[in-house]
Amino acid sequence: MRSPFIAFAVLSGITFSASAAAYELRPGNWQFQEGLGVSDRNAGQSSRTFCVKADETEADIDWFTNLAKPRNDCTTRVLSQSSAQIRLEFSCPMSGTTLKGPSTIQINENTITIQNDLALDLPYAPLPMGQTKTVRHISSRCTGY
Repeated sequence: MRSPFIAFAVLSGITFSASAAAYELRPGNWQFQEGLGVSDRNAGQSSRTFCVKADETEADIDWFTNLAKPRNDCTTRVLSQSSAQIRLEFSCPMSGTTLKGPSTIQINENTITIQNDLALDLPYAPLPMGQTKTVRHISSRCTGY
């Protein structure tokens, strides 16, 4: 009785590892929106569109990490990874202090949601800064590129 269970567990682990290593994006136009909030205040939102070409649909964890980074000079540590979610921790140097905290990336077929729960490490108390990023598949054809 143990043999089929062990075979199933081994096969499941291989499938899980393979699906966690690379993600498949739908080709077409995607809309990227991001907003930053300091404490309980929303500081606005920006938006842009980008194209995923049919021959460039594979994305690895580095692609998602770069998408989630609050700044280019942040260091990243992967906390966990599955086919539907990546959990990261960021540390970003900023003028004598550090912006740091966890990030959760939810991955679905048509939507990628990123929630960065950051805090500016100030001497008297951390200043919370939430950052939300949403990426939505909006068209199966790339237009304007």
